[in-house]
Amino acid sequence: MYPTLTEMGITSPNEISSYDYFEGPNDEDILRVRYRRKPGSLLPDTRVYRFRRIGVGTPGTAEEGAQEISPTLSAAIVELDSLLAARGDVATLASQIDEALKAVEMELARVRALTRQIKETTGS
Repeated sequence: MYPTLTEMGITSPNEISSYDYFEGPNDEDILRVRYRRKPGSLLPDTRVYRFRRIGVGTPGTAEEGAQEISPTLSAAIVELDSLLAARGDVATLASQIDEALKAVEMELARVRALTRQIKETTGS
């Protein structure tokens, strides 16, 4: 039902309570998945997954350093949103969407700053 999550090694999607997504150092994105475990469980309450960003810019243009999130991460976020929404965790989903939007806005600001810096350097 959740092929990307299964591929990532998540075997108990019904125990997922929330997730966080943020940009980490060295061109990587970090997905932190939190679980609601049964009392006495030896399994971790949180697991962290790291994904390399993918370069998409055209060499020699202002977009040269542009990067996108991994397709696997993108698919995992869609599945997690679907999973949490199916349970009615609307408040959690709204919070996650807000956090993702903030992350996108920060990334966009960084790209704009890099573009401005390139233009200033090249005199364009």
